[in-house]
Amino acid sequence: MTSLLRTYTCNRLIHSTVPLYRTRLPTPTWPSYHTKSLPHEALTNRAFADTGLPRHVLTKLQHAFPHVERPTSTQKAFICAILEGKDVLLSGKTGSGKTFALLLALWARYASQRQSSTVNTAPSLILLPHRDLALQCAYWAYKLDGSNPEDVNPLVQLLLRSSAEPLTDPNRLRNLRNSRSPLVIGTPKAILEVIQADPDALPLQRFSTIVVDEADALVEMPPSNGDSKAMAKFEKKLKAHPKPARQILDLVHHRRAHQPQVVMMSATLNKHHRHWLRQQCGWIGTSGREVAEIHGPSKTADTKLDVAAMADTVVHHALVISNAGEVSNIEGAVSLEEPHALVEENDSSEASLPEASSTVVGPEVDGTEDAPSPLNATALETIAMSFALDVPRVALLVLPASAPVRRAIYDLRCLGVNARGLDVLQSERGGVYLHPEVLAKANVATTALAGGDLDTQTGPTLLVSTLASTRGMDLPELTHVFLLGIPTPNEDPRSTDTYAHMAGRVGRFGKKGKVISVVEEAGKMGKKDEAGWLKHMFEQMGITPAKFEHFD
Repeated sequence: MTSLLRTYTCNRLIHSTVPLYRTRLPTPTWPSYHTKSLPHEALTNRAFADTGLPRHVLTKLQHAFPHVERPTSTQKAFICAILEGKDVLLSGKTGSGKTFALLLALWARYASQRQSSTVNTAPSLILLPHRDLALQCAYWAYKLDGSNPEDVNPLVQLLLRSSAEPLTDPNRLRNLRNSRSPLVIGTPKAILEVIQADPDALPLQRFSTIVVDEADALVEMPPSNGDSKAMAKFEKKLKAHPKPARQILDLVHHRRAHQPQVVMMSATLNKHHRHWLRQQCGWIGTSGREVAEIHGPSKTADTKLDVAAMADTVVHHALVISNAGEVSNIEGAVSLEEPHALVEENDSSEASLPEASSTVVGPEVDGTEDAPSPLNATALETIAMSFALDVPRVALLVLPASAPVRRAIYDLRCLGVNARGLDVLQSERGGVYLHPEVLAKANVATTALAGGDLDTQTGPTLLVSTLASTRGMDLPELTHVFLLGIPTPNEDPRSTDTYAHMAGRVGRFGKKGKVISVVEEAGKMGKKDEAGWLKHMFEQMGITPAKFEHFD
């Protein structure tokens, strides 16, 4: 998961031309840390001293992330448990700072050992669901440490798959064998690919801590209804096609007498999941290690839906497109007593689409205009209009897994929307919104791309992504999440959890946010009833949708 405490990813993590498997962050101007400790009262005010973090770590934390003032209750308990060497099962609201607390604790342990001249510190392995989250974590680690990513023995070893050059390149494997990086960060597929190619390049027995972020997505979880037939099907699939993260964890625990600390975390790691991990998987609490189960504050009981995963400051809207192409609020939506305004004062009083963008074709969309669009034109027009009327700076559009992102960007640009594919490696495609020092320049950036120059942008940006590459990301300036369609139970048995994670991209650190789902009603020829299923999901999650004022 991601950090609540205003931590931001650099707008230029790496150059996109560098193969991902040997990603290196460019050398930024790192802060100069004071040689003397902070005053005692400063430490007390920051409230991080109670977590067990040493003073020199707090000094660097203050200078690296001056906006971080105090830990959330989840962060405090989490950091303490990691530093005490416990296995951890962590759940909590999206945006409660889980991933940032993880990086802070692991880096603090390494920094303390380094200061005490401990040689050959045992590294930690962090498994993350996708590339952008791995890059975000790497940036946080370097920002805390203040070291150079180009060092001979860098702080972070990033393992990410790339079509440009394989992870199994002999030079890459040789470098891994000689690596002394204390943090190894990557996706499970990339990590497993290296292990299978050369076990000596990434010897699992050397890791002191293994972390699985977004654990309920990376590790198979059994059905929660207790149905014997469903359970038998689950176990059969598990044996035939275990996910990469499970294979890695099994390898770790089958090959060594001394078991590593294991940390598993997710906003939707509910009671059923935690019980399964403790009792059935053989990874947690082995060798007598104490287990800490940490749950974020909740207004409701811990149920299989884990309703408490979402922030209380988020308003949920749903717009339904009828078979006749009409758009209306979902049945049961209520009017808000007070406006939930997020947009700055706007002179526009008419609900009309913006003019078509002057920059439609580029590397992100080149060649997509020749084929007819498979996307619902009315749905995209609805999103474009809602974006124009309600978004002050940056919004996120999450597409179904099978939807063509490039085509969606092209269609939205034709409607006048400054649409970009989400990619933290490029400032104009999301990276600029992850770092406070460049936010002021976000709306006036002129970026040259291969194939043409982009015009100067003076309006808000719509970042476009899919479910798989969005989970866990932290975009501090994000105020709106648009969801195009809702997966039905046949497509995603845990669609309520999926909704919670997508909604969790907004409402972070107590900020207000909006989630706007655009769905279609049931039609002929077996067309799925997205509106009906979304209404059912809202009932399950205890959400009362609000009317989106720009539509009837």
